Amino acid sequence: MIKTIIITGANSGLGFAASKQILQRGNDYQIIMACRNMDKAVAARAEILQTIPAARIICLELDTSSLAKVRAFAVAFKALHLPLYGLICNAGVAGQNVTTTADGFNNIFETNYLGHFLLTQLLLPEILPGGRIITVSSDRHDLPQITWPGAQAVAHCGQDEQRDRLSYSYSKLCLDSIHVCT
Repeated sequence: MIKTIIITGANSGLGFAASKQILQRGNDYQIIMACRNMDKAVAARAEILQTIPAARIICLELDTSSLAKVRAFAVAFKALHLPLYGLICNAGVAGQNVTTTADGFNNIFETNYLGHFLLTQLLLPEILPGGRIITVSSDRHDLPQITWPGAQAVAHCGQDEQRDRLSYSYSKLCLDSIHVCT
């Protein structure tokens, strides 16, 4: 059986490295490169195929900073009728350019946490028995000045400049608290 694994942010960094390592294990794996920039996803796919010509790779658009696009990705994936073995929630954005998304949330919080939370909930019924969900976090929430201000304060920007500067750290702290029970 082919094990299909979705990797968000698979066109660069940890997502790209994970894609390559999994595909090097053999033809038992298929990767769905879930990326917001399809040109970069196609280029990353081509680069992998240069070293692993038999790799099974599908590129699908996913922007975790938009809940509508997360839902559209889930619909597009389900339409492929592929058994889902794994989900690696890796895509993220850092920086201090905090804005409000179309959904009304802090863009860093929505990209790094909220979009992945929704994606996990939408795909959880598709995960095969024995399948895995992996969430990539960071130790950037271990800074001495980090104290939890509450979900409403983290989810929305523009209320406190210091809190906005710590958006990445807060979003990664939220990721560390995800526990999925099945």
